Amino acid sequence: MKTYDVVIAGAGPAGCLMARDLARAGHSVAVLDKGPEHERGHDWWDTMDADIFSRVNLAPPEPPERMQPFNWDIHSPDGDTGLHGSMPPSKVNVDRRLFGRRIHRAAADAGAEFFFDTAVQNPIFMHGMVAGAAALTPGGAIRDFGAKITVDATGYNGVLRARIPGAYGFNHHVQPHERVRCWREIREDTSGGAGRSILFVGKYDGAQWVSRDEPGLCDVFACTQDLPEHPSPRGLVNELVRTERGIGDLVRGGAAARIPIRRAFDSFVAPGFMLVGDSACMAHPLNGSGVSSTLWAAHLAARTADKCLRRGRCDVSALWPYNAAYKRSKDASFVKLYILQQFIYHEPRAHFHVFLSRGIFDPSSFWDAEDLMDIKSNLGKIPKILTLMDHPRFFARLVATFHVMSMMENHYKRFPARYSPFAFRAWQRRTRTLLNMVPRAVLRGEV
Repeated sequence: MKTYDVVIAGAGPAGCLMARDLARAGHSVAVLDKGPEHERGHDWWDTMDADIFSRVNLAPPEPPERMQPFNWDIHSPDGDTGLHGSMPPSKVNVDRRLFGRRIHRAAADAGAEFFFDTAVQNPIFMHGMVAGAAALTPGGAIRDFGAKITVDATGYNGVLRARIPGAYGFNHHVQPHERVRCWREIREDTSGGAGRSILFVGKYDGAQWVSRDEPGLCDVFACTQDLPEHPSPRGLVNELVRTERGIGDLVRGGAAARIPIRRAFDSFVAPGFMLVGDSACMAHPLNGSGVSSTLWAAHLAARTADKCLRRGRCDVSALWPYNAAYKRSKDASFVKLYILQQFIYHEPRAHFHVFLSRGIFDPSSFWDAEDLMDIKSNLGKIPKILTLMDHPRFFARLVATFHVMSMMENHYKRFPARYSPFAFRAWQRRTRTLLNMVPRAVLRGEV
């Protein structure tokens, strides 16, 4: 069994960036991925934070990797909200296939060793530590890859995470109600400029859109909460193709995906083991985008792993600074959005339409949602918020949600800086207490 400093399961953005950073730091890195090399990246485009590239030392995307920004007419499940959303300058769309190839090249050029068509099966344990991973190779044989640190970047399934015994602050599985299922196609735009770009938010506890911003193309997308009572996203995409004017033949895409939309796990580490990206449930809780948060987490994880390898310690205490760094930064923002998501899920759909149509919702907040429910950022909207008093119970729940979001953000910013089982359990108890304070409508039919 060959042993590396780090073995990373998954060659997505998180796995590749972490591999690049660690290889540049002089560590031996193996990246295992079940897919073929030519399929790096999804076959569509995704929205990212424009500043993430400088923060993780990547060159910003240029055309053709950089795509046109989204512009939509926004509808709630109950009708037209009268809103038009334009993607703010703080965001950028990238072609995920081209971006995936670029970040893969960066990791390979840094010295990381890639093994494609190699499906990770199980973690390897030694002396109570995760000491690598066993994987099915292209020839059908099982090969052991030894490691001082093993990283699960396999997506929401968490292939290795699901097989880590004991309780370390992360769940073995993501439940159906904690994720959305998606279908996306890129088709020809045959409307001659007459077709519309439209976004439905909240329908089937998800979103559906048609975007015609890229010349000659239609980006058609649907996601729903992954529950049996909701229609299939592929069926919803087919419906959009039928009903929206000027959508032609399939150009690329036509693929399913599942994205976790629960809050990130309480911890991302075990002895000799780290989680990054969707395996740690780090996606945006409202719109499901996760590339930027994934890259930031991978950057923080690599920084911690480098220090651990140099010191010769890879236990939970040594890996803990990664937890603290992510929780106190990105996750303190995302947990507010998770609370908002939970509030919205339990509200009558009519209230969602009222909230959107009265101008309280800034359309750019579909992308920059972190400030959507921040009191200081929304002082100018108080007169509009007060108009909701004609729905007194909804208004009271909304104000209470503001309060819980503020308390939870402060709580996450006080995540334990050093590992202490006692302090961590106390933090978890406080987290559960605050989550139980999120107000919920008794019935979705309540008005």
